[in-house]
Amino acid sequence: MHAFKYHRPSSVDAAAALVKGEAKLLAGGQSLVQAMKLRLSSPSDIIDLGTIKDLAGIKSDGKNVTIGAMARHAEVAHSADVKKAIPALAAMAEMIGELSTSHTYVWGGDPGREVAERPTDEMLAKREPSPPKEPVETVKLPDNVLASLRVQGLDAATMSQLNIPAKMTGVVVTSVEGGGPAEAAGVQRGDVIQEVNHQVVTKLEDYQKASSALKKDEMAVLLLSRQGNNLFVAVNPQ
Repeated sequence: MHAFKYHRPSSVDAAAALVKGEAKLLAGGQSLVQAMKLRLSSPSDIIDLGTIKDLAGIKSDGKNVTIGAMARHAEVAHSADVKKAIPALAAMAEMIGELSTSHTYVWGGDPGREVAERPTDEMLAKREPSPPKEPVETVKLPDNVLASLRVQGLDAATMSQLNIPAKMTGVVVTSVEGGGPAEAAGVQRGDVIQEVNHQVVTKLEDYQKASSALKKDEMAVLLLSRQGNNLFVAVNPQ
């Protein structure tokens, strides 16, 4: 983790005045802190919103319930006002994450999260990577649930044009066959595959090895990176 300056403003205006350059806002911290530990994010300043009272708590005037951006999920889940006004919201809040994270996650989300821009179809269609020294390999594996995917290794040009963080590893999905199991599972073009059935994928060869081990009717669990978020997707045989 790189060095940074730490601030604890007491008001929204004071926090806004500190937001400049490479500064990041810290709310729950579940995304930002992990990215900093891995040195994927190196902010110059951290602005902790936890001491701003105007952003915290849950208020009710009998007609309206106002949930502060810094209210914890556990607060929402156990709030008598929320349970009375919107019981489904309280029930949903109780189901988010685990017991430990429910006291950490904030209702307004993590403003310091590193989010890469989602590549549009236009961006993908116009993508003209610089000619690499060696041909960029793509792979389509037959006879399993990943046959409907085409992927390629991550090169500097692809990562730059698709706004993929420079230190990301894995393979990028370049096309998803319509009507196939991968599309049904929600895999999208531009997703970066980082694991196949818990086997780590850092390069194309890793993907080929993990994918070829799949049987024809075997489910594949993929760890994807999408828009700065990690998610697991289960690709089931059709």
